[in-house]
Amino acid sequence: MAKRLITCDNAFEANLIKGRLESEDIPCILTNENISNLLPSYNHLMGSGVQVLV
Repeated sequence: MAKRLITCDNAFEANLIKGRLESEDIPCILTNENISNLLPSYNHLMGSGVQVLV
């Protein structure tokens, strides 16, 4: 089961973190990436944003 490491405001920031984790051989995935790109004005509603899971 994956645990949430951080919730980012945008996909760019989340992908930077994902790249850094993967460079250290730490597997991770991103969630909510597509909806955050399509509707960026909703990122702060209901705790949404791009989540980095490890």
